[in-house]
Amino acid sequence: MKNLFVLNGKFILPIIINIIYILAVIFTLFFGIYLIYDEVITGHGWDKEVFLIIGLLAIFVMPFVIRIYAELFIVLFKIYKKMKLITELKEKKLQRINTGE
Repeated sequence: MKNLFVLNGKFILPIIINIIYILAVIFTLFFGIYLIYDEVITGHGWDKEVFLIIGLLAIFVMPFVIRIYAELFIVLFKIYKKMKLITELKEKKLQRINTGE
């Protein structure tokens, strides 16, 4: 199971998170353009302004929100990596103390 997430000592999940980030940003851009085009240009409803605002928010704000979440996950993986290093160093120090060096 460990080999599923780690390849040559390097995590695969940060790479997957980057790919998901790029796909999510592309999706939100297309979704925002779709909302603006579908309701404002071809729509006949009274709520054109609402869909225009939602579409603009999807285009300009959502990529930043997605970026924050992606970087949060990357930071969590870096924290895990550092905690693992600290644990290994403490184990080595305990071994040295126990052997009397």
